[in-house]
Amino acid sequence: MLEDHVIANKKCTNFQTVYQRNFSGWKSGSKDEDITQAALVEYTNRQV
Repeated sequence: MLEDHVIANKKCTNFQTVYQRNFSGWKSGSKDEDITQAALVEYTNRQV
């Protein structure tokens, strides 16, 4: 049970890192949805 929690935390941290990198590279005024979508695509592609 604790191991599942640790794995979930690691996945959240990994996604946060990808999201932050995408967020930092986007122009001012970008929509949160666009940044989130790009981060999800990148994160998903890295998992394969």
